[in-house]
Amino acid sequence: MAYKMTQDRSKKLEWYAYKHINGTLHLRRYFGDPLDIREAKDSPFVRAVTGPFESNKRNEAEDIMKARLGGQNG
Repeated sequence: MAYKMTQDRSKKLEWYAYKHINGTLHLRRYFGDPLDIREAKDSPFVRAVTGPFESNKRNEAEDIMKARLGGQNG
């Protein structure tokens, strides 16, 4: 029997994002490990970090990322 992954729509997905020193924005899923965000903040290649924040849709998460960090993705 195959395992079917289902998402509880009542619980929003969590994300974090960072701005690379070259100006590109990067969006990442956040699974509750604060070390992920700590590593981004400690990286010499990262200018700014935001999150975690909630959104069930990637495009909405991208909008939040752009509003908080400025600029365009890519």
